[in-house]
Amino acid sequence: MLKDLDDALEKLLGDAAAPQPVHDAEVSFVAPDRAYAPGKPTLNLFLHELRENLKLRDPEPIVEPDAAGLLVRRPPPLRLDCEYLVTAWDKPDGETAVRGSHSLLGLAYKWLSRFPTLPNALLTGALASQAYPPPIVTARTDGRQAMGEFWSALGATPRPGFALVVTVAVDPDLQVVIGPPVTARDLQIKDLRMPAFERLFQIAGVVRDAAGAAAPGAQVSVAGFALTAATDADGRYRLELPAAATYRLTATNAAGAAGPQKQVQAPPTAADHYDLSVP
Repeated sequence: MLKDLDDALEKLLGDAAAPQPVHDAEVSFVAPDRAYAPGKPTLNLFLHELRENLKLRDPEPIVEPDAAGLLVRRPPPLRLDCEYLVTAWDKPDGETAVRGSHSLLGLAYKWLSRFPTLPNALLTGALASQAYPPPIVTARTDGRQAMGEFWSALGATPRPGFALVVTVAVDPDLQVVIGPPVTARDLQIKDLRMPAFERLFQIAGVVRDAAGAAAPGAQVSVAGFALTAATDADGRYRLELPAAATYRLTATNAAGAAGPQKQVQAPPTAADHYDLSVP
């Protein structure tokens, strides 16, 4: 992932719309230590710190069906701040080189500040499946590290630079199978003044087309009752039924074509008891 992020930033700096000196500059990711001396105008992006962004941490797990129709639970993606130190380097020609590097650094800051997030067109490899657009923050400082200490640790002469922080989503790739989706709920309610329990049923199922694919936007209706429900993007629907009884369900696809009527029971007799089909 980090290599893909490096590649994306290099492409961003080399964009045809970038200021000409930024577009023409070399891009390097090596540590700018005492031995570092590029022979041509260069923008150095040294990745020096990774830390989790706790403000963007999502505590809620994600529950969704897998390819087999079982429900799985997985933790949400971690949000990782990748902090680069951006410095500009020109040919070692004394005062002229210093002024040239200052000009290049200012243009790079101005260009990168235009982007609140990393453009989608640059997201390749592991970045292509990002759950959120990676935000970019330029020149952020939190005072945790003095720049003099930073350059001293590298054994190099201090020079101006700015922080570039890109926040990427990292999938822990951990999931737990919960089980098959719930297709029926039996709710019994009784008030102290009621002679018997009131019983309510909620049913759920999947509507599929003739090829077996999910049918989003289909309508499910119950014969003899003013009860309807629409399917979601995965072809799933939910309905509330008034009592334990036999019902007749019909699904109509988005084009208005109805599938075969299906007689069902509440409570159900099978896990896929409420699945329907449309033409």
